[in-house]
Amino acid sequence: MKSTYITEAIDSTDAAWDEDVHNMGGTLFHTTAWRRVIDPEVSASDYFRVVDPVTGNAVALVPFGTELNRLGLRLTTLPTADNQTILVATGNAPPDLLNRIVNLGIKTARTRRADFLQLVFANDQIRDQVHRQVRLSTSTSVGSMILDLEATPPRHLWDQIFNKHGNQRKYISRFKKEGFTIREAIDETDFNTFYYYYDENMRSIGAVPFPRDHFERLQVELPTGTVRITLLARGDETAGGLLTLSDPVNRVVYLRYLALNRAFTNHYHPPYALYWEAIEDAARKNAATVDFGLTPDNESHPNFRLKRRFGCVFKPQPSILAPTSVNGMLTGIRHYLRKRFTTIQHQASTHASRQPPDVDRNHR
Repeated sequence: MKSTYITEAIDSTDAAWDEDVHNMGGTLFHTTAWRRVIDPEVSASDYFRVVDPVTGNAVALVPFGTELNRLGLRLTTLPTADNQTILVATGNAPPDLLNRIVNLGIKTARTRRADFLQLVFANDQIRDQVHRQVRLSTSTSVGSMILDLEATPPRHLWDQIFNKHGNQRKYISRFKKEGFTIREAIDETDFNTFYYYYDENMRSIGAVPFPRDHFERLQVELPTGTVRITLLARGDETAGGLLTLSDPVNRVVYLRYLALNRAFTNHYHPPYALYWEAIEDAARKNAATVDFGLTPDNESHPNFRLKRRFGCVFKPQPSILAPTSVNGMLTGIRHYLRKRFTTIQHQASTHASRQPPDVDRNHR
């Protein structure tokens, strides 16, 4: 059955889109203001409103952008955002609506000559329906580490979650004992200091930093009071900084951009002090949750372990990834075969290690 839904392309100044985002429980990352922040960093963005022709109401909001990764050019929903989900008005979308969203994604990916299409959904049920529908797709999961401040307020976190084994209190208190304070950035000099150590930190871990004008657009495009920059310093000596984004409508604070003076990290652990101060500030502002950002769904990953020490739990954003070009298909096959070969090698090695050692029965 052919879908009767109407699809509307949206520009970056459409106020009705932001009203729909609010009505569907979207985040600041779904707004046109965020689109204006991020557009210069993506090679193309295409935002679509899917409308019920009978009621004239929006039933889905589908914000696409392209990004280049190690597998090729990918069309995904809200690249670089901490919440990348497609918004659906009814929570669980009917099959014909999902079919429209999938076809819209495939068509846009081919128009943009993307090798892959990634669709991120709010729950497993929608993701699994789409996964069964899209040929050669793989079921994946991105996600954020979330601290629930209503269940775990700062005092409970300090007294009950932090422990001697994790060294959280030790790492946080060390800075205060040694004369460091955390203060908000107030001028251009402070911003320059923050950006210098943000850039240093990103390059040290092999990541590509956002350019300076990205941070300038944050200040210009997002509502007043959204952006907060702090510096951990002692006189002219800076250990690090943190930029957070506040979403008072949804009562969320996002710990978004970390700046680190790498000369301090081995001994002082600046993220602990910066995160703790941000948590206390979020609680004072009546935030319900603190979002520590997208994190690999891997309990052995260092970022996962650090955030779990702050009482965070992993909140998945289920997704599918599907090739949309011949190059994407071949790349996907090669990637699958490499993973499969690695798995077989690991299994063989594990099996061999479990075999009893050869015993020299003549030796006593």
